[in-house]
Parts: sequence; C-alpha cells; structure tokens
Amino acid sequence: MSYSGMQWQSQVQNVTLDPSMTPNFDLGRPYDYLQLYIPVVNTGPLTLEVSKTNVNTDFYKLSDTNAISSTVGNYHDVWELGGHQFFRIKQWAIQNTNKTWQFRGMSI
Repeated sequence: MSYSGMQWQSQVQNVTLDPSMTPNFDLGRPYDYLQLYIPVVNTGPLTLEVSKTNVNTDFYKLSDTNAISSTVGNYHDVWELGGHQFFRIKQWAIQNTNKTWQFRGMSI
C-alpha cells in the first residue's frame, strides 16, 4: 500500500481567541488521512472534528477513535480523516500559550 501526501503546512493556535480549539484548517482538497505533528499541550484528550465546508456550525466529531490523550506532545500521529477537507482539533484542557500545529493530508 502506498500513500501520497501534500506538503507540510503549519498554523498557529492563538489562545487569546480560543484556548481549547485550533482554528479551522483547510487541506485544499479532501484526504483519507491526516498526518499531524502534535505540539506540547496541557494534558487532556484531543478530538478531531471534520467538515466538508469551512462553516463553524458544520464541524462534527468523526469518531471516538480519534480521541487521544496527549501528555507529552512533540510527536507525530496519523488520524483517519474520512475524505474531509476541513478539520480542527478540540483540546479538553485549556492551553496557556499559543501552539503551532503542523499537518498534511494523505491519501492511499
């Protein structure tokens, strides 16, 4: 099985705007998987929310399998994206400092 992916992108989560949710990320087109660099975050579950549009009210949790508990950060993970183009990450712990998230879409 072979994977192809887009170039890495990064975006800053400004905690003064929302200390527990990343901004909406746009991958440019739908992808099957998301390769994600998770920065150091305050301990708590992370949940992937996806949407076919970039409208805040259209985002929903894809499945419970994407809910992980981050304790250390600074690691890479691959999450199922289910053919979506837009995503954001809900953090159940309030973040005190801005976070830089790095990501790229991947397809089979």
